[in-house]
Amino acid sequence: FANLANRNYEGEISQYGDTVVITTPGSVTVNTYDGSDITYQDMILAEQELKIDQYKAYGFKIDTIDERLLKPSVMMAYGQEASYALSQNIEDFYAAKHSEADGDMTITASITSANVISTLSNAVKLLGRKNYPKGAPLWGVIPPWMSTKIQLADIVFNTNNSPTMTNGWLGKYLGVDWYESNNIVTTGTVGTENSKIMIGTPNTFTHAQAILRNRAKEAEKSYAVLVDGLLVYGGKLVRKDQLVVIDGTEAAETSI
Repeated sequence: FANLANRNYEGEISQYGDTVVITTPGSVTVNTYDGSDITYQDMILAEQELKIDQYKAYGFKIDTIDERLLKPSVMMAYGQEASYALSQNIEDFYAAKHSEADGDMTITASITSANVISTLSNAVKLLGRKNYPKGAPLWGVIPPWMSTKIQLADIVFNTNNSPTMTNGWLGKYLGVDWYESNNIVTTGTVGTENSKIMIGTPNTFTHAQAILRNRAKEAEKSYAVLVDGLLVYGGKLVRKDQLVVIDGTEAAETSI
């Protein structure tokens, strides 16, 4: 999610507790010109605050007696694991923001391969009614079970005259770049899972983060290296009119 957000304000933070002011231009009114003097509209910037209120750290110890653990490839692998864990925390943070969507921007559906495409299409149309900037890239994040429904739909509905979906579905379709994520908020059991699927634009969320610490030092009372890192970040749903949530439940197939 963080890579789908607006990150223009990232350079403005340096520590936990920072506040970034997000400005959004107001709309411009168009009038019919009748030859009289033009009335100039006072433009006011809408402001929202982005609080850097997420403080995340990791720390692990590597035994220096076991030389296998000191190989550069092993050390790099541990660093990658730490980075992945931090990124998953950020993914969960944004996935939970489905609850902030406006009620009129939510679609509830029981989803099979027979209606998955029409459900996604209706969500995109709902987003279009809010006059998001035409030509702006759209994104959608779906859970694995919905990706399976989409693949089944391609098998059921595809004919020689219809284009097939490529790249295992994770690509562009209906003008949207689709991504699969296990971090989408999902409840229930396999076969009847309920997920909060989100579709938006690059302006939907604003994200800012900074790595405050990434260090390795020798332990004082053991033969080991201590590695730790510290990340601060903040994120905000700044354009509720540019977020659609599908409250989707996985339903059984009847035609396969």
